[in-house]
Amino acid sequence: LKYFDELKSKGLKPDVVCYNCLIEAAARSRDFKAMDSFLTESIKQFGIVKGSESGYIFAMLTHAKTGNLHEVERLFQQLVMNLKSGQVWSRAYAAVLTGYAVQGDLQACYGVIQEMERSGVRPVSFSSSILQPARFCASAHLVTSTNACS
Repeated sequence: LKYFDELKSKGLKPDVVCYNCLIEAAARSRDFKAMDSFLTESIKQFGIVKGSESGYIFAMLTHAKTGNLHEVERLFQQLVMNLKSGQVWSRAYAAVLTGYAVQGDLQACYGVIQEMERSGVRPVSFSSSILQPARFCASAHLVTSTNACS
């Protein structure tokens, strides 16, 4: 990370894969400012395209696991607005589910599941452990628009 600016000033032209690696490295070192900066640079240069999802999802999951739900929701909305294919990745939904699960908000998890079903997105195995409690609560009618599963 500390050599990136120097290499860039010497003519390095990073591609999507390079940005994905930088995003992951910054996230692992808990440098959220650098992670968000690299993500922003990547989106400005390449847009949100196939190949950029790895870094994007890594940033979302990092924020989700640290309880920064506001940032997860912001990134998800940015993804929805800018994704060229129009189809949101199941891994993006899994990151949102992770954020809500970390907060213990099964009501919101259930809402994400409903949105996935409306959008025709099938959950990845990564999110199955998060989906099970929310599905149970929904089937037991413990989650409604006015109460949470407890």
